[in-house]
Amino acid sequence: DKPTGHYVSDNSYASYTFQVINYENGDKYIGELKNGQKHGRGLYIYESGDAWYGRFQNDKRDGYGIYASYSGNYSKGKWLGNTKIE
Repeated sequence: DKPTGHYVSDNSYASYTFQVINYENGDKYIGELKNGQKHGRGLYIYESGDAWYGRFQNDKRDGYGIYASYSGNYSKGKWLGNTKIE
């Protein structure tokens, strides 16, 4: 019942998968993984209801994305290694 699988194999995406992960703390991740780590585009939903949508690299937020809080506030910009830089 969960969308999982491998991308069509070509040189740039051969090691990518798309998965839905339910963490023990109540968080969820829906998106691309590479070598078992969040890598590529994905949606991370925190147990609190806050969410991050954007790019991941080596298991960290990296690139342009948007962080939305459950209360309706949001922050968009560029992140590097889980830190907002723009």
